[in-house]
Amino acid sequence: MNKKLICIAGILTTLYFISIFSYADIFDNAQRLFNDIYGKFVAMSTAAAGVGVGVGTFMKKLSMGRQEKIEMGNKVIKDSIVAWAVLNALGLILNFVGNYTR
Repeated sequence: MNKKLICIAGILTTLYFISIFSYADIFDNAQRLFNDIYGKFVAMSTAAAGVGVGVGTFMKKLSMGRQEKIEMGNKVIKDSIVAWAVLNALGLILNFVGNYTR
């Protein structure tokens, strides 16, 4: 009798947890988590791009007329802006593709 009661309790517990953690909830939670991570990622990439542009500007200003330092400052600025645009575009592309996979 105890084995039957334990078995029934186990089945009911399993069914209860399946109803709580349904697949739709899992995907909704994953989507919310992805959006939260993407928001933080955009904020960090924006700050990093700002630092890169600032460093490139200081390199240009403190070059004392040396052409190779000016060119290196321009390259740092350009690379920072391109990297920022690519990183933010990846998130937009993933969101666009995610809309069609539902």
